[in-house]
Amino acid sequence: MNIKKENIGTILEFNSTSFLLDPKDLKAKENYTIIFSKLIKEKNFDKIFASPGEYNVGKVFIYSFLNEKDNLTYLFETEEGFLLFSNSLVSEENVKKIKEITQKIEALCFLEKFNFDEILKKFNIDVLVTSLNLNLPNFSKNKGKSFKINLKRSEKQIYILD
Repeated sequence: MNIKKENIGTILEFNSTSFLLDPKDLKAKENYTIIFSKLIKEKNFDKIFASPGEYNVGKVFIYSFLNEKDNLTYLFETEEGFLLFSNSLVSEENVKKIKEITQKIEALCFLEKFNFDEILKKFNIDVLVTSLNLNLPNFSKNKGKSFKINLKRSEKQIYILD
């Protein structure tokens, strides 16, 4: 898995499939599958995901769940493992749905501040990817503009995108 922060937004890559997470605008984004963490019904078309559902992009399967206040959570299923992208609390109903899919999530990615402790505990997550400066006990901290992360081998790591 690769993740990097660029002028257009945060880019997440699995198996040469690129996702642009929460871009500020949609101009010249044709090379990416766009992922919005807020429900936007009128923008859910083609390669833009902004509503709950199940999607298949290349070798990546994506589950999207609607939480309170029109916030979305995405579970990416890849050959490397599972990554959860969320900028908000995940509802108990959606935690149950996710647990029906997998008991273990390798990585949590979030770009906005929220209380993620419950998700860490419920899914025993070893890798955090964020734009926030975090300090957690038992986690090593890495800062940079881009990272290549092996989800199966990384343990107790925080990757902070500058």
